[in-house]
Amino acid sequence: MKKLLIILFVCFMTLVFGSDTARAIDVGGTIDTDTTWTLDNSPYTLTSDVQIAESVILTIEPGVTVNGDWESIGVWGVLNAVGDENSYIVFNNTRINNGNSEGVSINVQFSEINGGSIFGLNHGAYGSGSLVLTDSILQDVSSAIYLSFPGEECSIERNIFLNSRGISVSFSRKEVYIRNNVFYQQIGAYAVLNYASWLGTETIVEYNSFLSTDRIALDLRNGCETGMIATDNYWNTTDTDVIDSMILDGDDDLDCIEYEPFLTEPHPDTPYFLEPELEPEPLDNPTSPSSVESGSSSGCFITTLVR
Repeated sequence: MKKLLIILFVCFMTLVFGSDTARAIDVGGTIDTDTTWTLDNSPYTLTSDVQIAESVILTIEPGVTVNGDWESIGVWGVLNAVGDENSYIVFNNTRINNGNSEGVSINVQFSEINGGSIFGLNHGAYGSGSLVLTDSILQDVSSAIYLSFPGEECSIERNIFLNSRGISVSFSRKEVYIRNNVFYQQIGAYAVLNYASWLGTETIVEYNSFLSTDRIALDLRNGCETGMIATDNYWNTTDTDVIDSMILDGDDDLDCIEYEPFLTEPHPDTPYFLEPELEPEPLDNPTSPSSVESGSSSGCFITTLVR
């Protein structure tokens, strides 16, 4: 009887005060003073585009969930979204865009980015400013990360890209470091593209795991004059013919990207990722909806990032 009364009381309190979703904080418009989105007020739901004004800092605490509903967080100032290994920040269908300002700084660490985008094309800004993206999981992200004319060094390190578009670098005035990431079933034309370099800068691509051997991993769109260092990566194969097929050098008649030596196993500082195994279809009814669903390769399960 006491248990029944407790259950009824909990149900009553839920009806009266609502769930966490019901008490979500709605946000939209311009943020013109330094602001913190706290775990106590999470989740936050974007009801319209959010714009972080120049020289203004938006801080997002560990554990916060942001439901974007495909609205954007436009950064003309600073976005600091830094979770920790025990409390990830979660972005659901949120477009994190950079404004056309030299002072733009986007710092995202220990986060889950589900859908949406980060540093995507935005009103001609094309990735100016700086980006730090580390120790995060990106899944079903439909827009590439565009780093064009970045004024500061950019680091994309120790992330897992699942069924997501890759990273495009062009006319970089500073070095871009792409290290210790996992790329699995990337969509689009590449995992990493270096479109053009500036003043001898290079894109450093090393210690990554390119797991999908049927897709382009590295792309030098304009041939050998663009700079990319791509040694010491893991290709999920030791067959150099297969590795060559995963690299596009200009018109693909040139060998511009030096990828040897390469790793024969993932680098120890790269996140651990276990490729999902497909369940075999039942023999008695291979075309049934349930058997097709059970054999789908669209779902990946990650229990932890091991560093």
